[in-house]
Amino acid sequence: VLGMIALCGMVVNGGFVLSMTRNRYRDRGLDSLESIIQASRRRFRPIFLTAITTFLGLGPMIFETNEQALFLVPMAISLGLGTLGSSLVVLILVPVVFVVIDELQDMIGKTRKSHPEIEPELAGAAMHRESH
Repeated sequence: VLGMIALCGMVVNGGFVLSMTRNRYRDRGLDSLESIIQASRRRFRPIFLTAITTFLGLGPMIFETNEQALFLVPMAISLGLGTLGSSLVVLILVPVVFVVIDELQDMIGKTRKSHPEIEPELAGAAMHRESH
């Protein structure tokens, strides 16, 4: 359980840093796809190196045969292998999810602009704001 808790922190940290980098590129004026590509390129090395060094650092504990340390082996295995797996999720799945969300938002935005009768309250409010 302790290994999984530590792993959750590492996954959240990697995803958070990637999303913040993406938002910084969007604030600089890059479009959504280019900001995701640039953020992934910039954060690839730190995320990957963190995963590899964590796994290698836990290696001696994973292969420990001392009876006093045997209760720590499952924690080391879950943290070490989970770190490698989560780095793939952060580096591959998170950018893909960002692209899908951005495209869905673009599709929803285009639908609302072309069909204002879908949500008349929102369309009326938008027209009221434009007239002032």
